[in-house]
Amino acid sequence: MNDPKIKDSLTLKGLDQVKALADPLRLQLLEALCQKPMTTKQVSVLLEENPTKLYHHVDILERAGLIRLVKTQQNRGTVEKYYQGTARRFAVDSKLFEVGTDDRKSDDGLANAFTSILELSISEIRKSVAAKLIRRDATPRTAIAASALITTTEAQAEQLLEKIKGWMGKLHRSANQEGDMAYRMTMAFYPVKKTAKKPAKPSTKSDESKDS
Repeated sequence: MNDPKIKDSLTLKGLDQVKALADPLRLQLLEALCQKPMTTKQVSVLLEENPTKLYHHVDILERAGLIRLVKTQQNRGTVEKYYQGTARRFAVDSKLFEVGTDDRKSDDGLANAFTSILELSISEIRKSVAAKLIRRDATPRTAIAASALITTTEAQAEQLLEKIKGWMGKLHRSANQEGDMAYRMTMAFYPVKKTAKKPAKPSTKSDESKDS
């Protein structure tokens, strides 16, 4: 039932699309519908949520162009609507980070989208620890958490970001839907502050003599 029109990746260029992802439940809903077409009721069973709670979120995702209706069929007097993600993975256009600081709503939309991804991961990590899927004494190691602060140039940061995006793409393509375990990789790469440029090293007499 996979639709050949589903894109491999989609770059979000509108703030309405980013805001649509500013909710952990919508992220889970979109993720499920990127796997295969499903009805709202089928997704509700998968996510263990009340279906009436999901209709509003489905509508938001559809209006933002992140999912679309791919099939309808009659079932016992009702019309079942099957939705699927418009892409298998999504990325945010870097130009959205250039929004002016006077546009508070735009800034909040971006911040909330990033926060919802982290909140989803935190929620899942707590559940995995409670279910003993993540254990301190696990052998071999089943999970890792790490953070690093680096100082680099904007050009080098862009190159690193492209490498990360490429690696994440390979991760998606290598996923095995028939596997017996599900893992999540949460990646956040973002600027923290602008650092002062180091002053140019003053020339010395020895340097001048080398040039002569």
